[in-house]
Amino acid sequence: MIKRRVRTPLRTHTRYEERRQEIQVRLTAQRILSAHLKPKAAEVFWADIDLDLTEAHLHQLDLTNCRVRAAQFSGAKFAVNAKFDGAEFAEDVSFIAAKFTGGATFHGATFAGERAWFVGANFAGHVQFGEAEFAGDTMFSGAKFAGGEFIRAVFSGTKFAGGATFVRAEFAGDATFIRAEFAGDAKFDGATFAGNMEFGGNAAPIKAGILEEMELGEVFGGREFSEIFGDMDFGEKRGVSPGKVRWDYDV
Repeated sequence: MIKRRVRTPLRTHTRYEERRQEIQVRLTAQRILSAHLKPKAAEVFWADIDLDLTEAHLHQLDLTNCRVRAAQFSGAKFAVNAKFDGAEFAEDVSFIAAKFTGGATFHGATFAGERAWFVGANFAGHVQFGEAEFAGDTMFSGAKFAGGEFIRAVFSGTKFAGGATFVRAEFAGDATFIRAEFAGDAKFDGATFAGNMEFGGNAAPIKAGILEEMELGEVFGGREFSEIFGDMDFGEKRGVSPGKVRWDYDV
């Protein structure tokens, strides 16, 4: 019943009142689902659930502090904001080709499976993966991150225990990887950054006009520049030399 409700596309050519009621039914189904996925509510918690919401149409989904075993969101459409803060995924999770029309927050989320796939995902709003932990391989290949005022891709303090692949990812706005940890192979081949890109352990943004150079060894364990970034495009504002990333903050 819940799965049928959230998988049905919202009708766009209905009268206002009918659409409002349809959204309310969808929100109620999502709240019921969320309530059964919170470990703290032991009496109603559905343990060891595999969540399959492939191609679902979700409206203001909030799975904050929820726990599931495996999760499938491939091709899903997330309207308004989607919240996964503090969520726990015990096994593999897929957001392949998922579309987020608003913000997407995964702050402090735990991905304990062998794979977390966001290949081809489209993020139209602010993206927050700060303090998230990925135990296995993580793939953001071909993912698109929007830019704009108050819109950025945040991976501050994110821990990648396995491989982290951002091959051909597109960052239209600012992206920050401050204090991020890459324990496995990291790949940014062909990725494009139109805004500011932040790496390193500094806790505060660099002031305008200050040119910074950072040895890749600080973040990537001394691996060669070409091994990680390949033909990555930093845009006209970036200066790149072998073994170093150099950027000019102008915000």
